[in-house]
Amino acid sequence: MQKYFKKQDRSLKRLKASVMALAMAGMTIFGNGTWMPGANLSQVYASENLLDISEYGPAGGQSPAANGMIIAPAGTSTKETLANANAGTASSSGTSSVVIAAAPSISTTSGAASSTQETSAATPVTTASQASSLVASSVNLAKLSSDGSTASLGDTVNSDYAVLYDLDRHHIVAEKNSSSVIYPASMTKIMTLLVAVEHISNLDDKVTITQDIVDYIYKHDASNCGFAAGEQVTVRDLLYGVILPSGADAVMALSRYVAGGDDAFVALMNQKAKDLGLSANAHFVNATGLYHKDHHLTVRDMAEILNAAMANPTARTILTTPSYRMTATKQHPSGLSFSNLFLSRISGQDKNGVSVMAAKTGYISQSMYCAASYAVSANGRHYIAVTGHADSAWAAVYDHARLYKNYTDK
Repeated sequence: MQKYFKKQDRSLKRLKASVMALAMAGMTIFGNGTWMPGANLSQVYASENLLDISEYGPAGGQSPAANGMIIAPAGTSTKETLANANAGTASSSGTSSVVIAAAPSISTTSGAASSTQETSAATPVTTASQASSLVASSVNLAKLSSDGSTASLGDTVNSDYAVLYDLDRHHIVAEKNSSSVIYPASMTKIMTLLVAVEHISNLDDKVTITQDIVDYIYKHDASNCGFAAGEQVTVRDLLYGVILPSGADAVMALSRYVAGGDDAFVALMNQKAKDLGLSANAHFVNATGLYHKDHHLTVRDMAEILNAAMANPTARTILTTPSYRMTATKQHPSGLSFSNLFLSRISGQDKNGVSVMAAKTGYISQSMYCAASYAVSANGRHYIAVTGHADSAWAAVYDHARLYKNYTDK
């Protein structure tokens, strides 16, 4: 494991150097996956997101870039986007050593091949009728216990921690170390979203992105939406920015808008954890999911958080939206584009007719690759799966696909 991280660190430094060299030449990326001169590097660069992808890649293990380097477009700047992007186009600059990740092909219906569609500003792909048909469990998932019919996953999944719930039967279908404490990484942002929407009355209010938010993002190498200092962004766009690109800049702006400060917002999160009846292991220190030794919960707790979010109409709509373009701003006249890469990736996996409707991923080195998802089976039953500590972003995708294929509608 130590050798692995040393290799990743070397690759990180090489790729950073390549990005910086291109930036010095006046070339960065816009959200459409093409190189444009003179763009703001802050839209696309966060060192957390730069990894060698030779260890990863799409099904079959083939890297999408012959040279082992890929740069994700703005608005999809999570570590897993860069480490595992499975589509690429040649750079318009003619630079042969870099492949630019094309915007993910988003299916308008999860689980089936369909036409690519991106939302226009403030208009989600998932319609109100589609979202309202998704049900949440009336039972506290965190307090459910395994029984004799609960499958023990063992090595069936790559993740070290996993749980699958049947929401209609109020039952743990399968599990693996589901009561153990984990660091939730950016899955935290499901709670951030839930708390925020419960305290917001006007989605069209505007919030100014401050310089200290931008500075914090780059100091901590956090995934971000690409907002610029001084940019005025609607609350609606911030909510989508929290989930789709996993933007810590959106999280911080929302925290201050809702509660007046980061610490006050975290206090609301911990109060919500109590209100939901989560385990004694559930405790939040920040709203972004960045590592802290006291920021932790179990996959069962996370399942209940997602369950509660799916019961909230606004949170449900955001979590089930695969692609979104934010409102135009002075800094981004065309609006930044955001995508939920997990929904795109799992839509192409064999899941025995299951449609994955909502998802949020996470990554920090202490928790590796995590994911929480909500799905509807071919027979119309509803499920939530949460996994933690997978070896790669694709391994997390495969784990969820495997859970839904092998353990639903039984």
